[in-house]
Amino acid sequence: MRLDDFSERASDAEGRLNVLEEELQRLREGASGSTAEYNAGDGILEELLVLRSQLEAALVEEKEAKLSHLQLKSENDKLKYRIKHLVSALRESDEGATKTV
Repeated sequence: MRLDDFSERASDAEGRLNVLEEELQRLREGASGSTAEYNAGDGILEELLVLRSQLEAALVEEKEAKLSHLQLKSENDKLKYRIKHLVSALRESDEGATKTV
């Protein structure tokens, strides 16, 4: 997965989490003490906890992906540097060989 995919998943999860938190708060504020309302709040709370754990997992994945991306970019830059100098050395070697012939 790409970094953008992780960021999008995290944003979606945060949005759903905010909606559920608002719904839970509304239920708590408007609760008349009936069991049905409390049970609905418990279901929302469980869903909030699941979403929170999914969000945390997605954030960890995103951090790991960013770290991996940075490591790969660094390795790629090093390889490009080596190739540049190898090509330069090869050209110099070819030029020297053609002059002696």
